[in-house]
Amino acid sequence: MGIWAILLSHYTGRTDILFGATASVRHFIPDSQENTGLYINTLPVRIRIDPGQSLVELVSKIRNDWEQVRRFQHMPLAEIQACSPLKGSQQLSEIYFSYDYQSLDQAMIPYKHVLGCKDIMLLERTPAVMFLTVQGTDELVISIEYDLRKFAADTIKQILLHFQTCLNSGADAPDARLTDIPILPREEQDRIAQTLHTRKRFSRPNSCIHHLLEIQSSLNPSIKALRDTHKQITYHRLNALANQVGRFLLSLGAAPEKKVMVFLPRTADIIPVLFGILKSGCCYIPVDLTCPEERLRHILADAEPDFIVTTAPWLKKIPATHAVPVLLDRDRPSLEKMPVTNPETLVTAKNAAYIIYTSGSTGLPKGVVIEHGSLTSFTKTATELYEIQPDDRILQFASISFDASVEEIFPALYAGASLVIKPQGLVQTPKEFFSYCAEEQITIADLPTAYWHMLADTLETRQVPEKLRLVIIGGEAADPKRVEKWHRHAPGRVRLINTYGPTETTVAVTFADLDQNTVKTREVPIGRPFPNVNLCILNHFLQPSPPGVDGELYVGGPQTARGYLNRPALTQERFVSVAYAGQDTSFFKTRDRSSSPSRARSFLRGGWTGR
Repeated sequence: MGIWAILLSHYTGRTDILFGATASVRHFIPDSQENTGLYINTLPVRIRIDPGQSLVELVSKIRNDWEQVRRFQHMPLAEIQACSPLKGSQQLSEIYFSYDYQSLDQAMIPYKHVLGCKDIMLLERTPAVMFLTVQGTDELVISIEYDLRKFAADTIKQILLHFQTCLNSGADAPDARLTDIPILPREEQDRIAQTLHTRKRFSRPNSCIHHLLEIQSSLNPSIKALRDTHKQITYHRLNALANQVGRFLLSLGAAPEKKVMVFLPRTADIIPVLFGILKSGCCYIPVDLTCPEERLRHILADAEPDFIVTTAPWLKKIPATHAVPVLLDRDRPSLEKMPVTNPETLVTAKNAAYIIYTSGSTGLPKGVVIEHGSLTSFTKTATELYEIQPDDRILQFASISFDASVEEIFPALYAGASLVIKPQGLVQTPKEFFSYCAEEQITIADLPTAYWHMLADTLETRQVPEKLRLVIIGGEAADPKRVEKWHRHAPGRVRLINTYGPTETTVAVTFADLDQNTVKTREVPIGRPFPNVNLCILNHFLQPSPPGVDGELYVGGPQTARGYLNRPALTQERFVSVAYAGQDTSFFKTRDRSSSPSRARSFLRGGWTGR
C-alpha cells in the first residue's frame, strides 16, 4: 500500500494521495461462513507523502492509520462518501488497491479434487479506472485492471514496471528516504539522461564574445555587417567604432565587472556601442527608451551602473544617478580621436557580458548576470543550429532590453552575416512587416510567438517574402492551430523553429523544427536540448519524472547564468546542484513544467507554464 501511494505521488505530482482499498467484512455478517457471496467493502485510504521521510516511517504511519480506518469497515462506501465534502455522483477515488496473501486459485487448492476443477479464475468488473491487485507473500503476483478508454496498454506496462522497481528498491533499503528510492529502472534513467544530456560534461568557452567580431573583421573587412534606414556599416568599420568606444570608456576608468547602462534609440549606432562596452571589459545593461520611470529608477538603484551611454536629449529622461554619462553627441570629437586598434584588457570568459532585467511580473525586476563564456557558447551553438551563413540578412526585431536581441545580434555577426536594424517607429502590422522584409530581402526573422500568431492569421491573404528561409519563434507556448495554418499557407522552403529558454539560461536552450509531422498533437513541442545544454525534469522527490509525466525543468551547462545581481539568497535558491546529474555543475530551476520524451516520441512537451 505504501509503495502504491509513493508511485501515485510520482505520477500525479501530489503529496496528498487518496485511493480505495478493499477489506473483507464477512465476519460482520451472522452465519456468513456458511453462505457464499462476496463479502468485501471498499474503504478510502488517505496517505500524505513527505519525500524527506524514510520508507519505514511512512509504512509505520500507514499501518497505524489503517487500523483506525478499519474501525469503519462495516460502513458502506456510500455512507462514507456522504460524510465527505464531495456531493453528487463524484467518487472519492477512481483508483483502487487490493492485497491478498494468496490468490483465489491457491486458496481453492484443497478443494480442487472434490470439485474436479483444473483452474479457477476470478473475473470481475469495478467502477475503478485503475485497480491494482497484489497477491502473495514471498513471491508477489501484481496485476492491474484498467479502463481501456483512459489508459493505453503501454502506460499500464510502464506503471507495473515502475511499481516493481519501487518495491524492490524499498525492500533493499527500507530505512532510505523516499527521495532515495527510485521508481525508474537504471536503464530507463540512463536513457532519459542521454536524451536530455543530463550527465554530459560541457566545457565553457575561453574566448570572449568581442573576440569573435575581431576575427570576422580581419576575415571579411568589406562585408556589410549592419544596416538601418540611414546607413550601412562594414565589419571593419564596426570593429573600429567599437574599439573607439572601448578605448574611450577605458580612459574613464572602465574595467572588468564594471557596469554600463545603454539608453539609446534602436539604430545601427547601438551595435558598436555594445561591442565597445564589451571590449572595455565592462558589461552592458540595456534599457529601452520606453521604459516606465518606476522601472528605470529600480534598475538604477539596483544595478548602480558606473557609466551611462546615451545622448544629451535622452539624458534628461534619466533620474539622478552617480553614473558617469557618456553622451555620443557631445563626446563624438573625443571618440573619433581614439585609436581604432583592438584594445587589450584583462576581461576573461568568466567576466560579466551583460545584465538583463526580468519583466518583474512575479515581483521586482531582477538583474540576470550573463558571462562572456555563456554568451559565446550560445552564440556558436545558435549559429550552427540555425545554419546562419554569410549571405544571410537577419532582422534585428527585438528591443535590446529583451534577450531575444542577443539571439539576433551575436550569431549574425559571428557568422559574418548582415544584421538589418528594424526602424524604431515601424508599424508592426502584418502587411507592413511582410513588405519591409521583402524590401530588405530578410532571410531570417526571430519573432515573439504572440506576434508570429498574428502573422499566421493573415497568411491566407499575405505572401511570405521570397527570400525568407527561417522563422524562429519563442517567448510563450505556440498555438497548434496557428502552426497548422502556417504550414497550410507558407512555402515549404521556410523553416519554422520553436524555441524555449528563460533569461537565466542565455536566451534559448531547446529547439523544435515544426514540420508537418511534429504538430499533429494538441501541444506544440519545445523540442530537444541545444547540443551544449544539460536538462533534467525532476519531480518533488528530486527524481526524474516518468516519461510523459510533468515535472519541473532544470537547465544546466555553459549557458547557465552566473545568478541574480545583488540577490545571493535567491541565486542560491534557484541555481542548484542536482545529484541525479552526477556532475558538479549548476542547474537553474525554471519553475516551468515539462515532460520528458518517451520511446514513442523524441520531443519535450510543456515549457512556458510556470512563469
